[in-house]
Amino acid sequence: MKRFGLALMTIMVLILTSSLVWADSFTFGPKVGVIMSRFTGEDSDFIRSRFDLSCGVLWDYPLIKNVGLQAELLYVAQGCDLYTIESYVDADGKTRNREIDIASYKLPYLQVPLMAKFVLPLGKKFKPYLAAGAYFSVNLGAKMIYLSGINEGEKRNLDKYTKDYDAGVLGGIGLDYWSDGGYVTFDIRYTQGMVASYDLIIDDQETYSKNAGISCMVGIAF
Repeated sequence: MKRFGLALMTIMVLILTSSLVWADSFTFGPKVGVIMSRFTGEDSDFIRSRFDLSCGVLWDYPLIKNVGLQAELLYVAQGCDLYTIESYVDADGKTRNREIDIASYKLPYLQVPLMAKFVLPLGKKFKPYLAAGAYFSVNLGAKMIYLSGINEGEKRNLDKYTKDYDAGVLGGIGLDYWSDGGYVTFDIRYTQGMVASYDLIIDDQETYSKNAGISCMVGIAF
């Protein structure tokens, strides 16, 4: 399935690239940032967000005045941290609770977001915008790292618990600063998976979790 997903992703990228490369007014460039991600679904208790890298390239093509189409090819590392609550007695004899980190789940994806970009006409150089669209992702290999206990530091492959792909919706805001020949861009977006991408076991109960994340990225385009 992963080979099928990668082949499908390659075809999508080739179609997208060939359609945009011949456009006279498209812009292209790199972008990089961070993503705060977690699982959502049937049971989100004892799950904490984790931070990781997001980077890739963007294509931007104006459709009509103040409306454009933006596509990206990104490496996105999603997942979450799992913890539990432990009770203990302090030096004064009082019972207290503390959080104990159990494991960190890392699900890296090759992601293709495609979104409509609505520019707010507030100036010639500073151009804030709203964006909304969807994405499709291919799983590059999920892993879990134990953070405590006798297995602390040990890594475990989670491919048999994860789907080979993910898909969802996204929305966000951004700002482009234009200068001669290109622009610097900054955006914040929220992504919500629509596919139960991971089969997570919590307290011996099987739960199906979806990816969600908030990312902040900067880039340049020419």
